[in-house]
Amino acid sequence: MNGKFARFTRVEIVKALGIGRGQGFALEELSPRINIIHGPNGSGKSTLLRVMQKLLWPQASEVEPALARATVSGALEITDAQQTREGRVEIEAGHVTSAIDGASGLLPVGRPDLHARYRMPVAELLVDDDRAFAREIHRQAAGGFDLEECAARAGLAAGPTRPQALQRERREAVERVRSARDRQVELDRSRTELETQQEKRRQLEEQESARDDLERALRHLEAEQEEEQKREEREAFDAVVRQLYGGEDKERARLEQAEQDARRALDSHQEKLAEQEDLIADVGITEAGRAADFPALEAALATLRAAEQRAQEDARAMNQDATALAQAAAALFDRAEAVQAGIIDQAVLGEAQALFEQALALRALQRECETERERLELLPAAAESLPEAGVLARGIEALANWLRAPALPADLPAPFPLVKLGVVCVLLAAASLVGAGLVHWGFAAGALVAAAVFGVAAWLSGRDRSRDRQIAARADAAATHRETYAGLSLPDPAPWSVESVRAVLGELIEWQRRRVDQDAMGQARLVHQRRAAQLQQGQEQLAGRCVDFEQRHGIGAGDPDKTWICLRVQRINDWQQATQRHAASRAAAADSDRALARAREACRARLEAAGVTGAGDLPLTFDFASARIDHLRKQRCRWQELHQARQRLEKETAGLTEARDQAAANLAAFWRGLGLAEGGLAGLARLLEARERFAAATRDWELAVARVKQTRRELGKAEELLARGLAQIKSDLKAAAAGREELASLRKEIAKKEAELEQAARGYDVSERLEELAAANAKLLAQEERNAELAVGGALVAWLRDQIRAELEPPVLARARRLLSQFTRGRLTFEVEDPGGGGVQLMAASGGEARRPITDLSSGERVQLLMAVRLAFLEESEERSLPLLLDEVLAACDDERTRNIIAAVIEIARSGRQVFYFTAQNDEVGKWRACLAEAGMAGRVIDLQAVRAGAEASGRPLPPPPPLRPAWPAPDDCSHRQYGERLQVPGVDPWDPNLDQLHIWHVIEDVPLLYRVLSSDIERLGPLERMVQNAGYTELGEARERVFATGAAFRYACRAWRIGRGKPLTREALVDADGVSRVFLDRVCDLSQRVGYDARRLLRELESGGLRNWREQATQELRNYLMREGYLDEAQPLTPDQIREKVREELCQDGLGDLVTPATLDRVIASLPA
Repeated sequence: MNGKFARFTRVEIVKALGIGRGQGFALEELSPRINIIHGPNGSGKSTLLRVMQKLLWPQASEVEPALARATVSGALEITDAQQTREGRVEIEAGHVTSAIDGASGLLPVGRPDLHARYRMPVAELLVDDDRAFAREIHRQAAGGFDLEECAARAGLAAGPTRPQALQRERREAVERVRSARDRQVELDRSRTELETQQEKRRQLEEQESARDDLERALRHLEAEQEEEQKREEREAFDAVVRQLYGGEDKERARLEQAEQDARRALDSHQEKLAEQEDLIADVGITEAGRAADFPALEAALATLRAAEQRAQEDARAMNQDATALAQAAAALFDRAEAVQAGIIDQAVLGEAQALFEQALALRALQRECETERERLELLPAAAESLPEAGVLARGIEALANWLRAPALPADLPAPFPLVKLGVVCVLLAAASLVGAGLVHWGFAAGALVAAAVFGVAAWLSGRDRSRDRQIAARADAAATHRETYAGLSLPDPAPWSVESVRAVLGELIEWQRRRVDQDAMGQARLVHQRRAAQLQQGQEQLAGRCVDFEQRHGIGAGDPDKTWICLRVQRINDWQQATQRHAASRAAAADSDRALARAREACRARLEAAGVTGAGDLPLTFDFASARIDHLRKQRCRWQELHQARQRLEKETAGLTEARDQAAANLAAFWRGLGLAEGGLAGLARLLEARERFAAATRDWELAVARVKQTRRELGKAEELLARGLAQIKSDLKAAAAGREELASLRKEIAKKEAELEQAARGYDVSERLEELAAANAKLLAQEERNAELAVGGALVAWLRDQIRAELEPPVLARARRLLSQFTRGRLTFEVEDPGGGGVQLMAASGGEARRPITDLSSGERVQLLMAVRLAFLEESEERSLPLLLDEVLAACDDERTRNIIAAVIEIARSGRQVFYFTAQNDEVGKWRACLAEAGMAGRVIDLQAVRAGAEASGRPLPPPPPLRPAWPAPDDCSHRQYGERLQVPGVDPWDPNLDQLHIWHVIEDVPLLYRVLSSDIERLGPLERMVQNAGYTELGEARERVFATGAAFRYACRAWRIGRGKPLTREALVDADGVSRVFLDRVCDLSQRVGYDARRLLRELESGGLRNWREQATQELRNYLMREGYLDEAQPLTPDQIREKVREELCQDGLGDLVTPATLDRVIASLPA
């Protein structure tokens, strides 16, 4: 091994030959050593083997052309001396994608021309002599040249034969002719002696045959005599004894026990019957109670309960209204005033409410005015007179313009202090915002001024940086700004220097801030004065309205707070309404009490009619009546249970009485049959003892009769001797015993002489020896003619072969010998030899034995040798060790061959090579397990059928079956749908053209019948139909026509569903599509995947420019191809109702309409995809 390996870790088949889309499977976590893959024929083993070859050599077209449209993938562990990498191969309709550690690239699996050598059908090794491998080894040993082939082409394959050998062969042939003639004379004499001995043997055999007849006749006569004696002994027994069968004592005990058991059972039931009568009496229910009308009682009870609830609710309402009335009366200011005022109408109440709301609004305004006044008192009074805000703004602007205009001297101080001015502006803005929040929103103008000042200052600061370039152009502007400032009557800078101007500018900014604050405070005081005047006016208006209301309605006279008039009016209204509600609730309560009294009387009457006592004269309540009715119901139920139990006991007692009488009669009949008094145990014992003697005599007589029959069959022609009598036959036997020893000796002597004559005749036939002499003469003549031609060439070839063998040994031969030593622990070795005639072959040797051809080896040795040679060829030819694929190699092997082959494969796996073994036989799996356990090697056993079943169910509505073909789960009490969920039934594939793979759950609704069919190993609709039509399968019985009609309904429904729905446009369909060249194939496939494999959407994308450089003519060609192949259907898809009608019509046309019910048809339609 070179330390480089490639091992499968995962293989997945999505679609391949015989495995449709949706039926694929994956093998995970494969063993790096040995993997046993088993499953019945048709489960996909051969397909899996071919797929693994295709994954290793995807470019080798001779691997398996049938997999050209397969969709498969595999993962491999690629190990080198220093690292282990992960390789992946994916094949979809001939498109190969491979990667190593995620990077695209070809897998390093070596030469594709070696792929056939990795599949080793070991069964062929048992009949193949592997001459091709022998010739290859021989060619390598000759430095790459095939000497035998060269010699054969030159006519020198056979070396010359020495004439001396052929001359010696001719002399020996002449001598054999002479010896054959002499021996013929001796044979004739021996044959004459043999004939005399054979005649003597015939006479003695006739005498011996007569002796056998006498012995047979004697045995028969003695058997008849013994039979007569045994018969007389048997017939001497009494007739009663002869009728006994030996089990009478057990029968007597059984009958007595049965009579006792019947008596005890009867006594026990009679006691139970008495106890049952007592229990019935204890129930205490009367005849009226047993006949009680419980529906009427329940109705009366329900009426009573409703009346009680209504009375309770009305009483609570009356109490609540009385409480509300008391509360309303207590809230009045003056009860007399309310009575005098009479009923307050809603207009008066609304007017009072308006007065109350106006009073509340004025109070809120008063609180706001007081709060504002207190805040203004905290502010400082205006103590200084400042210029107008507009004058200040123009002065600030003039000074700022002057600072930008004049030229700057060289010793000018630092630029305008923007940071400090920014801090002042921030403080000014903060103070203004605080004043706006506490006093009035007008203070916010100070923040705007601060922002304007800061903006001007920032602009000035920026302009300072370019003052050197602008001094000359703006010198005149400085004088203009100074004149503008002088006309504003503001403090004049002295002198007009930058520093003085900036000081005055800062003072003006501060004045402007204080001016803004003064304006804001003045505005706030003005607003407060206006709101105080508004408050006073409102209060005066409210007082006038209250006086007017008091005079018009007479309510609130003398009340110092006229605003509470509305509250007085509201409370009087509440008292009046409470008085009315209380009167109404009292009347309702009285009605409820009367209805409750009537319900109680009706319920009491029903109870008394049912025999219920204890109600008395007290008012009857629902709880009391309900308890009495429940008690009565329990009494009657208890009485019914006890009554039924008593009836059962009476019936059982009658049966037990009859059983007791019958048991007593049987016991009496038993004693009468034996002629004994009842209870005569001693007499029964004597009869049984005599019966044992009678049975022994009967057995002896039967044996004697059998011997008579046996000797009668053996008589044959000796039956004629019976008339001689027993004494005469014994005398004749003594006379015949004397010639037996002579006959035995003569037979041995004749057999020996016959063998000697036969051997001599075969070896010394004169005609054969003459033919041999003629052939030797012809060979000698031909060889002498050929020697001249072959002498030089044969000598040259032989010399060259010997020289090469002495100097060269190919590596493959050395490696094969090492492997064979490992497999056999050194017990077997081999050489490559040419025995002549150009036929190079392998010659093996075991231990110290001579070399022999491979055909002479045992099966185990032969497999070990040829595997070593083939594996050596692989190791010397391959770049890395690849998996071996063994297919059905043990199918015709006995146990010894099986163990030898498995042992050889285990040795190969120990070296690091991965091995896959495929089989359909479960017993082979057990042998593999045993051998692996014995060898201490871990392997993986995979049930391919179970793996396939799980993968197919994974993409269906119902989930996957159990491994290794276990028994199908019993349906128990499952419904049809529940059993389908337990079976993990796959859904319906409407693209299956004939629904051959449809699970039979869909067509068999009878769950027990479905279970029986599944137990017959039939799971799909197609096999079920073929089994019925071709194999006479009868399990369906009367349901056959209904099942097939349901299958036809599924086919018609799928066919109708496909109308207007094109087939999925997969890569497989696009490979041969018109208009799709190889340049565009991958891009069109990707686009088809993005549109959900929908041909109609794909064409729309192509027509709208979905692919660059795509020709319009190609779109039309593709459209024609898709319509021709069924991937594009211009018709509109049918609705479920249309599909139902179409299926029903086709079923009726076929005469199947009555076999498919509407419910079954609905289930068929519902199973289709949306």
